[in-house]
Order: sequence, then C-alpha cells, then structure tokens
Amino acid sequence: MRTMIDGTEINDFTFQMEFDSGGNPEYSYCVWIYQGDESLLYYDGSIQARRYFKTNYSKSHFRNFCIKFANNKEYRDAFLKEKRMY
Repeated sequence: MRTMIDGTEINDFTFQMEFDSGGNPEYSYCVWIYQGDESLLYYDGSIQARRYFKTNYSKSHFRNFCIKFANNKEYRDAFLKEKRMY
C-alpha cells in the first residue's frame, strides 16, 4: 500500500513523499519529483525521477534534499544524469 505523507514546492519543483508498505523494507519512503505540472524524468527519459529514504529518515532529510535539488543546478543535473535513487 502506498500513501502520500508529505510534500513541498520549491521554485518550479514539486516533491511528494510517499510511504510504501509493500516495497523494499529498508527504503519504504519515496520522494517523487515533478517540474511544473509534469513528472520529471531522468535525462535518459526512462522513468520518473525519485529518491528513496530509509525507514529512519527525518523530515529534515526530506527538506534538505528538496532544497538542494531545487536550488543547486549542478547537483540536480548529476542526480538526473546518473539516475540516482538513494
């Protein structure tokens, strides 16, 4: 089962944190990334950009990731080019 538990908007990006009780038990939280009203894809166009968090994540980890992704183009480009998920 998946449910949205948190979300934020920074600049032109929307971040939605979901809890997935049926996925990987070590990484049961996933942040889906959107730009404008569209899903943001990795640069190879294969899948929607996302970041997984371990079950012991804190709200500050989520917020720090969102701020860095939205405000740091170099970090964002590397994240999308390398298909980072963790």
